[in-house]
Amino acid sequence: MRVRHVAFFVTLGAGACGGSCAGTTNGVDERPPPVETQTKSYVSTEGDDNADGSEATPFRTIMRALAGDADVVVVRPGVYVEPEVAVARKVSVEGERGSVLAGHVLVANDDVRWSRVDVMGGISITLASNVEVTTATIGAGTREDTISVASSRASLSELVLKCGAETCVQATTSTASLTSVVMAPENASKRGVRAETSSVSVADVEIRGTSISQLQASGGSWMRVRGAKLNAAGGNALVALRSTMLADDVTTSGSTQLGFLTQSSTVTLRGSTIGASTTLTAGVQAGRVTIFDSTLEGAPEGTLNLAAWRDDKPTVRLVRTTLAHGARIGVLQSTGTLIVEGGRFVGDPNAPAAIESADAIVASGMDSRLMIRGATFEDTAGTAILGTRHLAATITATISRPRLTGIFIEEARVFPVRILGGRIEGCQRESGLVLLDVEGARVEGLTVTGCPEAGVLTGEEAEVEVVGVRAIDNAGFGYGAFGGSTIRLRSSVARGSAWATFSTCGDGAQVIDAGGNQLSGPTTECP
Repeated sequence: MRVRHVAFFVTLGAGACGGSCAGTTNGVDERPPPVETQTKSYVSTEGDDNADGSEATPFRTIMRALAGDADVVVVRPGVYVEPEVAVARKVSVEGERGSVLAGHVLVANDDVRWSRVDVMGGISITLASNVEVTTATIGAGTREDTISVASSRASLSELVLKCGAETCVQATTSTASLTSVVMAPENASKRGVRAETSSVSVADVEIRGTSISQLQASGGSWMRVRGAKLNAAGGNALVALRSTMLADDVTTSGSTQLGFLTQSSTVTLRGSTIGASTTLTAGVQAGRVTIFDSTLEGAPEGTLNLAAWRDDKPTVRLVRTTLAHGARIGVLQSTGTLIVEGGRFVGDPNAPAAIESADAIVASGMDSRLMIRGATFEDTAGTAILGTRHLAATITATISRPRLTGIFIEEARVFPVRILGGRIEGCQRESGLVLLDVEGARVEGLTVTGCPEAGVLTGEEAEVEVVGVRAIDNAGFGYGAFGGSTIRLRSSVARGSAWATFSTCGDGAQVIDAGGNQLSGPTTECP
């Protein structure tokens, strides 16, 4: 039975009142249209399915109420043991505090709202639009997915999810939004949110646990994240696989594998903190990734790894981002393009003395392109920037107190290497800039101070042009050429070193004075 209150008006024609009726103009009724209130039926654990469902004589089960045509089903407090509740019409199910369904909900109709009724057996939304689930605790029961959204459009908000064996929220070929959702996966739960061929928006979500991933976009999905706390992932925290993701204000901590993983995806990450994991903090396999104004913390196997996926190579931009890599490797780049614009690489000045390989950036290979524009490197427990095997590099950086060398480039005879401006100061053990087996390298506008060996050192038949460089107070050499290498020195300064310039000469090494130099101290002149 429905309880309906309808306001009923009789409209008189113009001929009946001559256009002078109250509320009319020239016989046109200008009064507001009649207002129809929503009809309601009620459900109570003390009700009777043979009753009329009124507030005074409620139904016993939710299914019985849904079999009627009331606009709103009000569920009173109590536990309703109904294995399967199918919602097959437009309706709003609204619970009072303490209402629980011990069963599963299947939504297969448009315009359905489920609120304030806890569900112990999961919710499935199939072939439905404009579905809202809000203000409830949802458990999976025997279901693999706590909430499944298939070929549907759904909004999920203010929920606590107790996840099943597979996924807390599974979206397949759907559009879904999650707002203010807390997920507490069981230890065996594989994923928090998985979007497959879907568009998913996530805001103010917290997830703890899962064995594979916590937020995952895959199969060409689009995922928008605004605020997420991803804690203690048994696998990976934030994941994009062949998808597009835009994420702001994400915090990950305590991941067993990676805090951030992308594969053949386009990802923008902003204002986020990717915490250290037990293996690698972040991995990019192919695709395009841009990280703005964020922090990546160091992990035992490195902070950020760039790798190919099949024949595709990655492009990664770090913009005003901090890599707090400590006594570990910062970036390991074996292929692709790395662009660093501003930002900081922070090492560990108190790292054990035996550590010498915690380099901030290690880039290698003919398929690697390294472009650094104004980044800062501090207290690297190794070399700040290490490049090998014919990479192409353009570097402008400020490097302070590296344990070994500021910049070390070797075996680079295919693509150009450019060191343009910047500063290297306070090397603890070696030289500021070392170039070995490079051809056509150019160093311009760099200042190197306070290193125990050389300001600029070349070897292994390197050919280097040095222009407008200042080598100040480097203990051994301002500019040193060894192993058949050549430095062509122009408009540069050297002072405060045992040798302003030094060449081994006998093996063909030489420093050529190309003019305009200010050299204070001994120099060598090779024939």
